[in-house]
Amino acid sequence: MKSPLGDETVAVVAATFCALLAFLQGIDATTIAGFTAMPGFLMDFGYYDKALGMYNIDANTQLMITCMVSVGAAIGSVIAGPLGVRYGQKKGCISVAIVSMIGSSVQAGTRHLGGLIPGRILVGIGIGMATNFVLVYQSEVSPRRWRGMLLGSYLVIYAVGGFVGTCINQATHTMLNPWSYRIPLLTQLACPALFLCGAYFVPDSPRYLVSRGRIAEAYQSYERLHGHSAEAEILREQEMREIIAFVEFEKQHQRSTTYVDCFRGTDRRRTLIAMGLMTCQNFGGRDFLFSYGTYFFLVAGVSDPFLISVILNMSTIVATVIAIPLVKYVPRRKILLPSIAAFVTCLLIFSSVGTAIPGSLIASKILITFMILYNFFFTIALVSLASIMISETASTRLRSPAQSIAVFTAWGEAVFWTAILPYLINPTKANLGAKIGFMYGGFGICIFLFVFFCVPEYLGRSLEELDELFIKRVPTRKFSSFVCTGTVDGQTVDEKSAQVLDGKAGLNSEHIEVPEPRVDA
Repeated sequence: MKSPLGDETVAVVAATFCALLAFLQGIDATTIAGFTAMPGFLMDFGYYDKALGMYNIDANTQLMITCMVSVGAAIGSVIAGPLGVRYGQKKGCISVAIVSMIGSSVQAGTRHLGGLIPGRILVGIGIGMATNFVLVYQSEVSPRRWRGMLLGSYLVIYAVGGFVGTCINQATHTMLNPWSYRIPLLTQLACPALFLCGAYFVPDSPRYLVSRGRIAEAYQSYERLHGHSAEAEILREQEMREIIAFVEFEKQHQRSTTYVDCFRGTDRRRTLIAMGLMTCQNFGGRDFLFSYGTYFFLVAGVSDPFLISVILNMSTIVATVIAIPLVKYVPRRKILLPSIAAFVTCLLIFSSVGTAIPGSLIASKILITFMILYNFFFTIALVSLASIMISETASTRLRSPAQSIAVFTAWGEAVFWTAILPYLINPTKANLGAKIGFMYGGFGICIFLFVFFCVPEYLGRSLEELDELFIKRVPTRKFSSFVCTGTVDGQTVDEKSAQVLDGKAGLNSEHIEVPEPRVDA
């Protein structure tokens, strides 16, 4: 029986399977957010506050626990760039799974801050590398028509991980012993272990193999991913020639693949767009929602903060599931701009009401309602759409280092936000309460302007067509209407790739034997 996905079955399965590594990031964010409101955790890592009549956590300790994962992720994102260029995304994903499992085990095995912090850093390194390796791999192996949806699978599993984390916290938060937080931490081991079991069967990215001059292997990998029917063979020849031509063009004009090269020529614009979209996530409130959401509900006086966090994460899953099919049919900008405007409106509404009538029942209900709506629209715009577009933006040759720079930007800024948010929210410090929405609402207006003027439309474009659009310096708002011609450096794709296959260009100095097309009877 033929698969409904046809020739693309292996590519779709491989891209989705690698997304399992996103589970760790999702479950870690929500479980740690809940730990700071969990008595069993606070007994080991906090103190009893006589004035409040309950266990509390010092802002500095809270900062260390939350911030160290961002520090580790920033380190992981820097490591991932050169590793991805040299060893490829498949081996990178394997290293992610190993590091993540070690970090989660270290966290679960300690009751002291001195043991928890190294575990947090290791988990962060795994998360930082995963954000690079998985998304780059997915963007490179996914068929054009499925690329947006398959990149979205990373976000779905991330959201599911977050939902699972809140559900486990809801089940264990009443346990007045270390198992209240050890059980959620041990759950983090599941998906990395499952990935390691199947990693051997995941094909390498053909684009990575071409960038390393391994053309014959690239053809074989492409056939594994996209099938060997008569139609698949025709598409293979066409797409592989495009890949070879654009990689050769990039190598001829800029031969190195360092971080500095990401800011040279037409790659500068692409890198700045990716960095800008990552910055939008942070300044739109990602760390507020995912790292301190439960604690914020607690100090805001919500009666059951863990239950509300479960509902909040359910809205994340719903938003992600809605966003993924949309990216296949609806222009990216037509989703981004209205969603940003909607979440800014939600922020301003709950902040205005919470400031005007603080502590009232109606203010509490409005806070919960509009926080859920804010999270819903934020997830569609800056979690789902922005993450997909970041992975599509970089050129083939610099995709891994450019993704690393974007991820480092995100986690570097996350260190800043996780450092100051405890002091903004904690009732013994700034205690902003609902006023925090005014701050993020102001940032949201700036985000809207950035997307409107700087972020182009990618719908329906192959990665090689995007290369051509950026190389030809097409203005942002003309991307959707520009007609690609398939010419690079004054030559057609066939002419440029033929030079490489005949050994006359820079990818390899010897003639390259390309596998003969195989057509099933």
